[in-house]
Amino acid sequence: MELNPVDIKVFLNHIYEFKKGVRRMVLYTTNKRNEDFAVKRLVNQRIKFIVQ
Repeated sequence: MELNPVDIKVFLNHIYEFKKGVRRMVLYTTNKRNEDFAVKRLVNQRIKFIVQ
């Protein structure tokens, strides 16, 4: 499984801004293949999330 580095970079920037308080909420839409990475990262960062 290959992750798209541009998609991941955007996702990681959203997390960074969220943790710094720049964003109060983030809506992130991506391909199914990035879901495992995103979920693991959110769990590790203790960020509440919903996958839809």
